[in-house]
Amino acid sequence: MHAEGQRFESVILHKIKKNYIDNKNIVLQPHQERMLVELNELRDKVNKLSIFINENVLFKKLDIEEQKDMENQLSAMKSYLNCFESRCKRQNIL
Repeated sequence: MHAEGQRFESVILHKIKKNYIDNKNIVLQPHQERMLVELNELRDKVNKLSIFINENVLFKKLDIEEQKDMENQLSAMKSYLNCFESRCKRQNIL
């Protein structure tokens, strides 16, 4: 990962730790930190795509095939998110 990406991930991780971890006095392993970063990013992407599909008038102006592909993508992302959240719970980081 290049330096800019590492700084961005470090900022995200700091915010996540402050919101989720510090109050629980949990010490995370490096792979758990990466999981939290990924979880946060995935939740953000699912949320943004969902808002676009459900609230943005531009979505309805797209070709019907593009709309279907985006809806299928959102469904797959939600499924992935559910699986990933289950993994995070088993790691005791949620």
